[in-house]
Parts: sequence; C-alpha cells; structure tokens
Amino acid sequence: MEHDELPSDRADENRATARIACKYILQCVRQKCLFNRYFIEKVSEIIHIEWKKRNPNHKQKELFVSYANLPDTEKTKDRKAILVACRLFNELYLYYWFNTTSIHCTERII
Repeated sequence: MEHDELPSDRADENRATARIACKYILQCVRQKCLFNRYFIEKVSEIIHIEWKKRNPNHKQKELFVSYANLPDTEKTKDRKAILVACRLFNELYLYYWFNTTSIHCTERII
C-alpha cells in the first residue's frame, strides 16, 4: 500500500515515527557516533515509547509492554523505520549538507 493510500491515522503514525527516526539519525551524525545494533535498538525503543504515548487507547493492548518484551515482528517495524531513514539520508545525499560521509551500519541489523 502506498503512503497516499493509507488511512489518515496510519499516515500520521508513519510521519511521527519518521520524525523520531530522523531526529536521532541527525543527532548521531552530528555526534559522529556509530550506526550499529546498539544505536538501532536504542532508537527503536524510543520510537516504541513515543508510540505508546500517542496511542493510549490503541486496541492491541499486548503492545503496551516494554520494548524488550515486544514480539520480534513489532521490533522489526521500529528498526525498519530507522533503516529507511538512514537509506534516505544516503540516497538524498544529505551527508553533503552535514559535511560528513554517508551512513553505513557497522553490522547486519535485520
């Protein structure tokens, strides 16, 4: 399903998740930190925490657990959001704007 075909609530959720992913990617770029499994997991956890704050009445109550206790399928959704943002950072050559290099994850994440 294309983004413009999504129901508005799901499109809003995708945008909110993308904002968080981009914020932490830019922060990591500025601090010259490693894009490794630890970074991906840390930001994935933040994405999940923020999702819970935005969706207190969500019907899937089993998702209202800590990130560590989420099923792998749900964790993968959060990880993919970060990896997509990293890919876009590279594909749009945003590293030129930040006078840095493209993002390379130091290990296989998914």
